[in-house]
Amino acid sequence: LLDEAVRLADQHGTAEMKLFAHRPLAYWHAAAGEHAAAAAVLSRCLPFADAAGDRAAKAQLLSLLGDTHAALGDALASIEAYEQASSLLDANAPHEALTLLGTLTALSRALREHGNSSKAEAALTRAASLAQALYEQGLLSDLPEELRNIKVD
Repeated sequence: LLDEAVRLADQHGTAEMKLFAHRPLAYWHAAAGEHAAAAAVLSRCLPFADAAGDRAAKAQLLSLLGDTHAALGDALASIEAYEQASSLLDANAPHEALTLLGTLTALSRALREHGNSSKAEAALTRAASLAQALYEQGLLSDLPEELRNIKVD
């Protein structure tokens, strides 16, 4: 069914329709552990998000692409995707802030695994600060375990 939606959107759809059709397919491949297929679909999706002018969707796609590259063992590509995603997300928009929190946490892990502990610590501190703000606003019911003991300004 997803393949048929993608085929129809590719033949007849606008950028928004193509994004709407391709995105679930990327998530499905990622959830199924088919990371190479997910990365291929995500690479096709990104131009649709650009053409649609959907910055938040592009950031979500980039964050998932970072997860996909991490699962494939490509730390540098995952770091690049997470950094691009985090630069697009608005911490003051609640629906984007939660994605940003996950992206910063994943970025910190990828940086640490790649041996860049100072940048990893900076990303983790930014994530902890954001998590604290979301918690205080009632948007998080609890602070994530890995962020509880991080000192924030």
